Amino acid sequence: MAEGIPVTSVARTLLDLAGVVRFDQLERAIEAAERRDLFDLRAVEALMERPRRGVRALRTALRDYHDPGFTRSVLERRFAHVCRAAGLPAPAMNSWIGDQEVDVVWEDEQVAVQLDGYEFHRTRAAFEGDRRRDATLILAGYRVLRVTYRWLAGDPDGVVTAVRSLLASSSSATDRSTSSPNSSRSAIAS
Repeated sequence: MAEGIPVTSVARTLLDLAGVVRFDQLERAIEAAERRDLFDLRAVEALMERPRRGVRALRTALRDYHDPGFTRSVLERRFAHVCRAAGLPAPAMNSWIGDQEVDVVWEDEQVAVQLDGYEFHRTRAAFEGDRRRDATLILAGYRVLRVTYRWLAGDPDGVVTAVRSLLASSSSATDRSTSSPNSSRSAIAS
């Protein structure tokens, strides 16, 4: 009850929605509940124990919540799923590199991916902050790739190709530097 009006829990609302909305709408509803700190995975899972309309769709939407990486959005979960499906090495999600939080990072390869949904990156301040973050990461030796929601949704194979290329080129650069007899010599000294 809220002010004398009967209401359903967030978990029950998500289950009800799962039976009547498109999958992408369900994912956005889950993300919105999570952003508002209203999402309770245990409560949702408890509701799914009995067969009901929407359980299958909700279970599918929640599958990425059981992954070890901490994600904050549908975009991050979708990116992690695309990487897994493509057989890419598991990245760290929402990690800190110095004073910069990075959405996705392969630390050994020094590859960072920033995931840009329009909702959180459309303002001038976000635009400027993104560029400063990229510059800091690049100066620290990371290769940075920005992936938008549209790119990931419309061309996941293209995203995988770009990530795979960065990972491969970082690995081959590491291999060259460790196999060279003068690998301790810096590029500046050469």
